[in-house]
Amino acid sequence: MRTIELAPGASNLVARIRTRLVLVSLVMVLPFLLLCIDLAPAQNPQPASVLQKLLQKYRGCILERYETQQDMRNRGLNANLSGLLNTNGLQDRDIVTCAAGNPCMRSMRQSIYAALEAKANRGDSTNFEPLLLQIIPQDCFECQKHQEWHTKHVHCTMDCGGNNGFSQGPCFEGCKAGVDVTKLVNDITNGIRGTLQTLGQALSSPTVESTDARGYQYVETSDPWKQMCTAFPCFAALQWPDYASYSFNDTIDGHPVVIQLWKGYCEKFLGLQNFPGGIGAEVGIYRREPGRGRPTSLPFLPPSLAAQILKPAANLSDKDLWWAYPELNPEISFKLINPKTNQVFFETGRERTYWLNRWMNESSYLKYKQNQGASRTPPLAHETEYQLIYTINGRTYKPW
Repeated sequence: MRTIELAPGASNLVARIRTRLVLVSLVMVLPFLLLCIDLAPAQNPQPASVLQKLLQKYRGCILERYETQQDMRNRGLNANLSGLLNTNGLQDRDIVTCAAGNPCMRSMRQSIYAALEAKANRGDSTNFEPLLLQIIPQDCFECQKHQEWHTKHVHCTMDCGGNNGFSQGPCFEGCKAGVDVTKLVNDITNGIRGTLQTLGQALSSPTVESTDARGYQYVETSDPWKQMCTAFPCFAALQWPDYASYSFNDTIDGHPVVIQLWKGYCEKFLGLQNFPGGIGAEVGIYRREPGRGRPTSLPFLPPSLAAQILKPAANLSDKDLWWAYPELNPEISFKLINPKTNQVFFETGRERTYWLNRWMNESSYLKYKQNQGASRTPPLAHETEYQLIYTINGRTYKPW
């Protein structure tokens, strides 16, 4: 193996590999923090976040709650979406058949849900799927009308203003008729299994590694990792030293978006080479989602760190937060230009994604600086001087 002599000042770059608790954007950085921060051994924070979100998704089906017109208003929806003025006289369902095919009493659903909450907070996915399937009623579905996951029983009760009586009873039974339970159970099972598989893939392979024709090595985030990151919002107030960020409003295919750019030196947390980071750039496509809930607690993090994450987001308005926009599926590419030579430092191919990123590994960057020669690359700690030229859906934007 050929030994590379470090260029003058290169040791300064190596010395900059350190763990920071400075947030860049929740979409990119929070997963790093959740994986890398020194927590109690019993906690596994990134799985905790995914498991909590998965459990919350099916909460309305498991715990079944009739929603009145006032409940609709409280959620910012049209009150007339529910036919219930109140829940007087309505009884909670007790024994139902759940997705695993077992009879499940309401008390059992409540008990196992509480146990799964504790497992989710610990990041413990052991037996999570079979236990969850044992407490989700078979008639659980994603309701577009009421904008939540709930059971057909609750849905029809709300639609008919009740589930018994002279007019409500026939309406309720007619509403329930024709439900394809087999399809609903398959949707539930596939949804849970897909989430847990994605979690496993993302944790084992957060990046995809590559080497170009010059021998320089790179990493970029894997698709499962990108999917996990859609759960967290970005906002402009968070910054990271040596890694410049810029965001602006735009329209893509008729849809209003926020484009966020990053360039410079992004640290690999704990110095792990298969983690995102190095010298490079990112182009992300996001959108504002007024009314979307933001994290209110992070029980898997130390309180002091959780406060650093939650307080800024809580004090921002919806217009100051933006969320990943994978549904838009734009085609993105970019290249970085060396400002000292006006030559391409490196470039990506075209990719359909909401978040394109690529970083040259630190060791390759030292080799690149040496190969370029003295004064032909930006000084160390000035990697933000590389010029980013990026294209989205065939449109090349003003260089940054």
